[in-house]
Parts: sequence; C-alpha cells; structure tokens
Amino acid sequence: MEDPELASLQTVFETLRLASCQDPTVLKPAEEKLKEWEIVPGYYTILMKIILKHDIDLNVRWLAFVFEERVLTGIWRRNITNGINDAERMYYAKVSCATFASRFCRLPHKWLSLWQRSPDWTTLCEWPS
Repeated sequence: MEDPELASLQTVFETLRLASCQDPTVLKPAEEKLKEWEIVPGYYTILMKIILKHDIDLNVRWLAFVFEERVLTGIWRRNITNGINDAERMYYAKVSCATFASRFCRLPHKWLSLWQRSPDWTTLCEWPS
C-alpha cells in the first residue's frame, strides 16, 4: 500500500526543501514528516531520484543523502520489519553502481560514505551486473 502523499516526487522535494531551511518552526515538522515516510514503500526510490537530479539545489540533494543513508544503516537487511522491498533494493543497487561510476557524480565523498556503511556486503552478489 503506497502513501498517496508519496506519489509525487514534488511532495518529497518540497518537504526536503523545508527541512533544509534554518527556521526551526518549519524545519522540525518537515523532518518529522520525512521520518514518517521511512516505512512507506517507494520512499527511498523517490529520494534516489531527487539525489540524481543535478538541477536541484545541492542542500536539498545533500539532505536526501542523509535520509538515504538509512537504507544502508538499517532497513537494507531483508529480515527486519518494514525493510526495503526487493524492487527498491534492485533499483537502488542499479542506480548506485551507475552513479558512483559516473563522472557526473558531484557528491563522490557522500557516495563513498554510503558504500562504507553497508551492513551486509553479501547482498552485492545479488545486484545486477
């Protein structure tokens, strides 16, 4: 069951934009909304799409990276409740490999951070070539 709010990449983008502002009255509710979406299927795919859009403000993309890190630090494992589903896992793997290898990757240090934090390198065997 997909949350209708997440159906739009624009909704997540706007929430990330609000979460990247300096005003605590705007920032806190936006961060809470982003955390609520962590268990919604499709959320991490949308975050990845935002990260890959180079025309989006770098601060928003950086914040998307911060939330995307949770994929590799917690929900990547298959045996946990509300873990990332196989379709998102394969999309993430495909895009991560292609983006990291791309000469257009503008945040290479952050990509390295994501790769280093992977809790289960055995899943790499399941990634598409």
